[in-house]
Amino acid sequence: MLLVPGCSSSRNHSLTGPRGTPARNSLLSRARKQAVPYASFCKLVLITGALLAQQHSLKFEVASIKPSGPGEQGTIRYPHGGRFSASNITVMNLVTYAFEIPQKQVTGVPSWLTSDRFDISAVPENGGDQDTPDNSRKTRLRVQSLLVERFSLRYHHVTEEHPILVLLVEKGGPKIEPNSGKPFEIVRTGRSQTTFQKVTMATVAQALSGQLASAELGRPVVDRTGLTGEFDLVLDWTPEVVLPARVVKGSHDLGGPSIFTALHQLGLRLQSDKGPVDILAIDHVEKPSEN
Repeated sequence: MLLVPGCSSSRNHSLTGPRGTPARNSLLSRARKQAVPYASFCKLVLITGALLAQQHSLKFEVASIKPSGPGEQGTIRYPHGGRFSASNITVMNLVTYAFEIPQKQVTGVPSWLTSDRFDISAVPENGGDQDTPDNSRKTRLRVQSLLVERFSLRYHHVTEEHPILVLLVEKGGPKIEPNSGKPFEIVRTGRSQTTFQKVTMATVAQALSGQLASAELGRPVVDRTGLTGEFDLVLDWTPEVVLPARVVKGSHDLGGPSIFTALHQLGLRLQSDKGPVDILAIDHVEKPSEN
């Protein structure tokens, strides 16, 4: 993401799209020459989801989208070869997965986006990919294209200044393991333990920003660990619970570690800061087209 020059405040609208594409380079050149500062914000520069989809060369060749049956547990799986399989998930689940952004940083959301659930099975074009560490990124780009083509998603990015928590590595170094070859999976067991497999640290930060620890943290988490690649880790803590007359702190009253202690045990820590937060603003989205 590249900020459009000429902003005079903490709120900026951004150009999005694959780096190095002719359309992006043309827009950037014009932005540099013509950008005009506003008193409190920049002029909005829109590149819709449709244009981005044209720039993405990665798409699914075949995708089946069907309403989910009742009582199923929502899951996302990656079979071999870049295939994508999801059951009982909302379109919001797809958006947060594809763009690696927590739900609280998505605006313009119609109610059905978080309530209607679907089963999705998709196969990439050209018979799929070789299994490589880059497959997760490729799959996310394909899901972005799927959202544009089948859900008519149109969107733009806005960058705003907000209080944040920064995910950092402790001085002693990280205590997490590189991915062992297991497929991507995030599984929450009960209220206290979450197992991550084949995840980037950006995905961990996204999970902390979202439902996983949003009650405790209350602000977006931004990955600044500097750790690249994909990892396996287990985060074990006791969340805070709200009772009728008081808030019970997990580390003191329920006998388990806090989220901060749990991260420390993995060689990670959270630090308060203020910085740019990426907001995904939905301009248009529709229920999926027929298969």
